[in-house]
This record gives sequence, structure tokens and C-alpha cells, in this order.
Amino acid sequence: MNLWKTSFFTTIATLATLVSTFLVAKFIAIFAGAAAFGLFGQFISFVNIMQIGSGGIVQTGVVKYIAEYKDDENSKDRIISTATSLVTVFSLVSGVIVAIFSQQLSQLVLGTSSYYWLFICFGLTLYGYVMSQLIRSILNGLNKMKEYATFSVISSIISVLVIPILAYFYQTNGVLLGFVLGQALLFIVVLIFTKITKIKLFLLQIKLRNPWTKKLLIFSIMSVVSGLSLPLAQIFLRNYVAEHSNWTDVGYWQAILRISDAYLLLITTVISTYALPKYSSVKCNQELRKEVFYLLKVIVPIVFFMALCIYLLRHLVIVILFSKSFMPMENLFHFQLLGDVIKIAAWIVANTFLAKAAVKIFIVLEIGFILSFVVLSIIFFNMYGLHGLTIGFFVNYIMYFTTCLIIFLYKFREEGK
Repeated sequence: MNLWKTSFFTTIATLATLVSTFLVAKFIAIFAGAAAFGLFGQFISFVNIMQIGSGGIVQTGVVKYIAEYKDDENSKDRIISTATSLVTVFSLVSGVIVAIFSQQLSQLVLGTSSYYWLFICFGLTLYGYVMSQLIRSILNGLNKMKEYATFSVISSIISVLVIPILAYFYQTNGVLLGFVLGQALLFIVVLIFTKITKIKLFLLQIKLRNPWTKKLLIFSIMSVVSGLSLPLAQIFLRNYVAEHSNWTDVGYWQAILRISDAYLLLITTVISTYALPKYSSVKCNQELRKEVFYLLKVIVPIVFFMALCIYLLRHLVIVILFSKSFMPMENLFHFQLLGDVIKIAAWIVANTFLAKAAVKIFIVLEIGFILSFVVLSIIFFNMYGLHGLTIGFFVNYIMYFTTCLIIFLYKFREEGK
């Protein structure tokens, strides 16, 4: 499937996700306020961390290896059964741990132990959430983009129905609980979807003693670093801002992050569903370089145009997506949007290290620049306040892109040079 066919189906999925994201954000802003939005962002970062540690680590490996062996039924089934087994074991163990240490986690993540009940509910539904992510990875690897889009649309509908309703009745508690309950409903969708698409998940079988277990885990080391580092950094920075300012400011920062995530979702989805399988299948350096520069030439101007439009319409964007009470976040747009453009360019290049299993390079880059992101954000926050977080973001991604490009050009230089 080429870039444009992939884009068609992922656009459908992304539009559904965008609409649901905007609606949920609007309801939170109206019925719960900026402080609740900050807490919601903090909890989502924790969810992302647990999703990685609960079996989500294998998802990138699933995409890579299923894309490589999709015509080999035996290997494909063994990859899926192994991934399902890993997800089952990790998520059930992690869910129990979260439930047992619910009070401590609530205090650590949200600054109060009063949300312990939320972490218990999350632990009980973690398995369903991780399984829904696994089915997306399988569909991506199989290039079943129509089915991928359908599943994403259904997931978005569930979010729109559950979170706003509970936010209306229970404000902050409803926002947080709505996300958790949505996970439980997603697992029901997974069961139905596997029947329709005839994908064997081997839910009742634990098969870990085979070569694919090691392959998936080794490849997934890079995904663990990438998946854990940013949420951990954001949790630390939110707590830092809350401690040195307040949760309302955290909510403003979370709002600009949500805008970035939302408008970049189409781009990142197209790249992830097209680039990783494509990079993995490329056999020579010259072809890989050609593919990377093609994506840079096509994608980066699109992102710049989108960012420019959002910047020019930032006042209207705040009112439509949130409320007038969020207007203090207006000065966060400039450097955040510039950083978004550089971030996408860097991501296009860095994905080559992931696809080609360049483990050491990828891990060093991820850890190094996440640490620099935290340090720069704190430095600029202390100098310029909340606006400084976006300056740190921008400066960090300029450094990251430059480093990735230099390493890419050297490592994948044309044969014979």
C-alpha cells in the first residue's frame, strides 16, 4: 500500500480521533476547568507509562515482524500468539501491582491519595486497554488499513460518549473515571473485532517458549525507552510547575500539548503506518535515504502550513476547543508550533533507527534528549515562566533533529562511499 492509499484510511481514523479529542477537551474545559485538565493530562501520562510496561512494549515489534512475514501464515500466527501471551502476562501482573499500591501511586502522580479508587479501577481494566492497542498494531502490520480505521472510529465514539457524560455529572472525578471505563468497553470491541476480521489472538493460550519472544522483547527495548521517557518527563515537569506555580498553569500547558497532539495526529499516524513498515522492508541504504528525503519533502511543508494556520487563528482555536478562561495560554503557541515542525522532521529521520534495530543509537538519542528537554524546560521556566516550557521544547528539538540527521547521513551513507 503506497503513502496516499495509507493516508486515505488513516485520515478517516484520525478525523474521528480528532473530533473525539476536541469534544472531550471542550467538555472538560466547560464542566471541570483548567486545573482538572492538568490532572487529566497527568493521569494520561501515567496510563501511557503503564501501557508500555504492560505489554505495549511489543507493539512496534509486532508491526515490524508481521509486515515482514505477513505472507508466511505459520510465522505470522506465532508472532501474534507470542505477542498476545506477553501482553496477557505483563498487563495482569501490572494491573495487580497498580491496584495494590493505588494510594501511593495516587499521591505520587496526582499529588493526593484521594484518587486511590481511580488507580484500582485502572488496574482492573488495564488488560483491555493494552489488548486494544495490540489489535491496532496487528492491523497495521497486516496493512489492513480499512479495518484499522474502523477500529479507531469505534474507539473514538466510545470516548465521546463516556467521558463527557461523566464529566457533566461528576466534574474532575468524572473526567478521570470516564477514561478508565472506556478501556473496559474497548476490550469488548476487541473481542467482536477479532471475530469479524478473523484474526487469531490466542487469548486463552500462553506461549512464551519460542524464538519470537526474544525477538519481540529485544526489538521492543527501543519502544520502551521511547514510550516511557516522554511521559515520565511530562509527569516530572507538571509536578514541577504545580509546585512552583499551580495546577491551573499545568492545565494551560496541557491544553497546548493537546492541541499539538491533535493536529499532528494525522501526520504521525500516516508516518507510523507507512514509514515503519516501509523502512523495515527497504534493503539498501540508497533506497532508505531516498524514502526519508521524500517524506521530509512532502510532510514537513504540510506541518508548517498547519502550524501557521493554527498560530494565526490561535484566539479562535482556544475559544472553540476550550473556553475563554483558557485565554492565558495564548502566548504558548509561538515556540510550541515551531517545535512541532522540527519534531516531525526529527521523527521521520529517527524512525530509521527504530526500523533497522539500531538499538544503541536510538536509546542514547532518546534518553539524552529527553533529559535535555527536562533541563532546558526547567531553565527557561525559571527565566520566563510557563512560556519557557515551550522555548525549551523548541530548542531541544532543533538539537535533536540536527543530531539525528548527522547520524543518519553517516550510518546510512550510500554504498561504496
